[in-house]
Amino acid sequence: MPPDNRLVDSWGLGCLIWEIFNPSSILKDRAQLIESSYSKRIPKALVHDYRRLIAQSATKGGVKRFTVSQFLQSTRNSEKQGFLANDYVDTLLFLEEIELKDSMEKSTFLKNLATQITSFPDDVCRHKILPHLVNGLRYGSAGVDALLPVLRLIPLLSDNDFQTYVLPCLLKLFSSPERATRVRLLEHLPDFVQHLQTKCIETQIFGPVSAGFTDTHPVVREATVRAMIHLAPKLSTKLLNENLIKHIITLQVGDNL
Repeated sequence: MPPDNRLVDSWGLGCLIWEIFNPSSILKDRAQLIESSYSKRIPKALVHDYRRLIAQSATKGGVKRFTVSQFLQSTRNSEKQGFLANDYVDTLLFLEEIELKDSMEKSTFLKNLATQITSFPDDVCRHKILPHLVNGLRYGSAGVDALLPVLRLIPLLSDNDFQTYVLPCLLKLFSSPERATRVRLLEHLPDFVQHLQTKCIETQIFGPVSAGFTDTHPVVREATVRAMIHLAPKLSTKLLNENLIKHIITLQVGDNL
């Protein structure tokens, strides 16, 4: 029992950790909990938090005993490389609470997720992570930062899954009033253009994208021109000759004025 008989569960957890890393020893006295000959066997990343569990007092003194909740929060802190920090677990927990997070937290999380997601199990990515991201794109709660993680998951999807779950969100983004969103989508067009059917491109994508030819912002116009490199091979002869060429000529004339 702890000296002050408070936070017994925290103290007990500290004792359990001691016994896990000292399997050949028997804990008979409190002093053993802090003896270096025993504590040196505990992983360095865990030692600080372990010592907070076995602090002499829960309410007095400089170092107060951790509650179990505080211990878990500290050991799962990825920024401090906590002993229990795990990108995979943290990702799933964050996604469950993503609607409660502020925009800055979401943006930081999604940017990190784009680099981590390929290391997660494929089935979890398809059936657990992707639905959260798609919902975020569909309803705007995740913002454009959710786009890149979604695109990273496309190679894991069957053509039917892509058409059913991902394509409707992408079509909505092609018509987004936000320039940054449209430009980001066009920049990553090579990542998914092979999954786009010709009819879909001609009837649902070409129109919104071609509006970028007359956009007042040069970045949008440039992104639109670059996108045509990937879309043009899937356009009908009529669209190429009557629409695309006209846009290109108009754009060229405008740039020469």
